[in-house]
Amino acid sequence: MTITYDEAVMDDITLIRMEIGDGTEGDGPRPNSDNFSDQAITRLLGEEGNVGRTAARLSEILSREWAIVPTQITAGGLSERSNAAYYWGQQGMRLRAQYGEAGKQAGFNFVAQPLRQS
Repeated sequence: MTITYDEAVMDDITLIRMEIGDGTEGDGPRPNSDNFSDQAITRLLGEEGNVGRTAARLSEILSREWAIVPTQITAGGLSERSNAAYYWGQQGMRLRAQYGEAGKQAGFNFVAQPLRQS
């Protein structure tokens, strides 16, 4: 899998990776610290039409991926579940509002709720 990130060049793939925090190979935003491939980003960029909407689409994908990860941290009797799915859902909605809707995900309707702390 190819990972391109070069701030000296600032091409579309680098700008998209910068927007979603996917600039370090092996330390990506996906579950298990995976990165998006250049091929996947290029494909979504073609469908969405610009950097901002592509970042929104990737955020929506991240929200769905994190939603199925059962994450719970327990320390000192306090329990906290990960809010990663909520965060990425909110990020996707924010970017859609900022850059507009396009592509196949334009109808994505996600009402995210933060997880309750116990």
